[in-house]
Amino acid sequence: LFLGCDPNQPLYNSVLQRFAENCKNRHFVVVPAPQREVEVRGSLSLLHVDLALPSLAQLLNPSVKPLQSPTDKNLPKAAKADIDVTTGGVTTQGCDVIQLLCLGTGKGTTAVLTGEPSSSMVILHNSTPVLLVDVGLGVTQSLLHSINPEKFPDAMFITHNHSDHAGELPLVLGGTAQRRLLAGKPKVKLLCGPKVLEPLKVHRMDEMTSQLDPDDAADWLICDPDGDLVCLDDVNNFKLQAVESQHDLPCYGFLLYYKDELILGFSADSGFTTKLYDRIFEAPTVVVDGRTPSSRWHASFNEISTYLESHEKKPGAVYVTGYGTAAEYTAEDAALIPLRRGHYYALRSVDSQQPV
Repeated sequence: LFLGCDPNQPLYNSVLQRFAENCKNRHFVVVPAPQREVEVRGSLSLLHVDLALPSLAQLLNPSVKPLQSPTDKNLPKAAKADIDVTTGGVTTQGCDVIQLLCLGTGKGTTAVLTGEPSSSMVILHNSTPVLLVDVGLGVTQSLLHSINPEKFPDAMFITHNHSDHAGELPLVLGGTAQRRLLAGKPKVKLLCGPKVLEPLKVHRMDEMTSQLDPDDAADWLICDPDGDLVCLDDVNNFKLQAVESQHDLPCYGFLLYYKDELILGFSADSGFTTKLYDRIFEAPTVVVDGRTPSSRWHASFNEISTYLESHEKKPGAVYVTGYGTAAEYTAEDAALIPLRRGHYYALRSVDSQQPV
């Protein structure tokens, strides 16, 4: 029994056709549709039903508890109708709130050796995901744990083509493209720096090209550090400008704006460089890549602390990511705050009923 697979989509067609031709047992594909209909293809029956898939699954197996989406688990009943994230992302009604949700802080080998997700984060506006930053190894599971797949952000930013930042991009884009197509939504916006576009589109996505053309999976947008800001949403509230990092592969962080107000500076993976830090530390909240040892490609905790101490205009908060597991965060400077997986961090909160 296949629930929700569109038999006419290339992703599923060849597999389902193989079942229809070779299997002795009867198989069923259930597709949500406004009118009920049965279409027989050999041993394969396509059942078009006017039921939501969770309701259908409950009818097929009434002894099981109703299916719960990730957004339904462990949430107060009064809050479920208003939010799309787990409890930590609940926002107060009447407030205009922007939050950062940390999906992971892993570095290069963290996901493979420990099972902890690579560094990644989501930007949320009034509990609605707006931007997903990086989809490295282990990130998809962390994302699904916190956000309903139907509410995945409309925009993604990929910093560079290392596996701990882009390793699960084909998987996420493939699934997202299918869901958005079935829902009649436009393609997801995929933002990246100019030197990162080809490595992602040509090389990282190569494993998917036989099933899904990269241009069909996403709307690829180049964020030029010297060009205009790129809009993330249809109403142009959120805009992003890339900033080039210092890394062994082409890599870009960004400055994030909300209604033309700078709210976040992000270094991405980068060694310490005054040019980059001067740019991102203009923001009231900063997220930087930090490790215990210093290297050309990754700033150390001490380098970050020294720069912050000498910086005249202090940000409201400086968060550190990319350090690996919790045990590997050894910074002693209380001014640096380690991001923690599953935690939410306020970037902006204004009472929408009061004049700003």
